[in-house]
Amino acid sequence: VTPPPGPATEWVRANVEYALAQTSSSSLGVPTRLPELLLVEVLRLHLTSAPANDKGWAAALRDPVLAPALAAIHGRPEYRWTVPALAARSAVSRSVLDERFRQVLGRSPIRYLADWRMHGACDLLTTTDLSVFSIAHRVGYDAEEAFSRAFKRRFGTSPMGWRTAYRDRL
Repeated sequence: VTPPPGPATEWVRANVEYALAQTSSSSLGVPTRLPELLLVEVLRLHLTSAPANDKGWAAALRDPVLAPALAAIHGRPEYRWTVPALAARSAVSRSVLDERFRQVLGRSPIRYLADWRMHGACDLLTTTDLSVFSIAHRVGYDAEEAFSRAFKRRFGTSPMGWRTAYRDRL
């Protein structure tokens, strides 16, 4: 990323220099949140200066129809989202929302929701010790069995099989 001249660029450069100085001269290391803040700022700079792309996740985040629906899905994946509810969030009809999802993201809103839930489930399986039951509920499934079937259909293994395989690779 080569950000344009300005305050954001100066802030990024100064903080990278500070982080490098801290890692080499201090036993305390870099403040915990600094790398996260730098990453967010660099991504923001990149997305604002990247060439326009009319397909994919970055395009969806800039899209006035998709952005509110994605924010709803990402903010509350456990909620029982429907196409009408997501369309209402975006202030468009169901057919417009569905068409835009398919055009920009290559899948329906409900397919995107299911994929996002599985993404969240994988993250929880690999980063927590939560039970499969708890994970199922956190990602929007009422029944552990339904979650386990959907997970196995998607990944070819059970949630516990996924967790075990992940931990064996460490």
